[in-house]
Amino acid sequence: MKTLQKLLFLVLIYQSIPALVKAQAGIPLKSQNPDKSFSFAGLPDRFECSYSAVRQLFAAGVNDEISLPLTRNLRFNGIVATKIQRDSNVLSVNIFSSNFPGTFLNISLVRNADNSEKIIGRFLNPKNGDVMLIEQEKNLFYITKDLQKYVLTECPLPSAMGKDSDL
Repeated sequence: MKTLQKLLFLVLIYQSIPALVKAQAGIPLKSQNPDKSFSFAGLPDRFECSYSAVRQLFAAGVNDEISLPLTRNLRFNGIVATKIQRDSNVLSVNIFSSNFPGTFLNISLVRNADNSEKIIGRFLNPKNGDVMLIEQEKNLFYITKDLQKYVLTECPLPSAMGKDSDL
């Protein structure tokens, strides 16, 4: 009798294996994002950026024009759309580009409890497949390219974000 019980148990396990393997396959996606073009294809994957140039972005006011040098021959030009003091320790600025159509820069200045500052930011065009991230390592700033799908999920932008609702 015990042998029959063991045999039935093994048959039950054997029959449940396909269901367990199928459950591990993951959730099928309802839609696939098509491959998008790249805004920043002509730029290096990682390059240094001037601290003083990045820091000056926080001194600009709403509707001010800015020009941030990216490489020796290329600048990110734009107009400050919003400047928001999220709380006493975080100041964020959104800049819409005039020379990279549909691209904006979101950059934040974070003051730590010890009065040190950390700056983080990203260049983003929702219609394109790449982003550039501003990263701080000690006292140096680097701009690094990455694929958009690894940085943020797709979501529609509200039409009130700017003049060009298509971004």
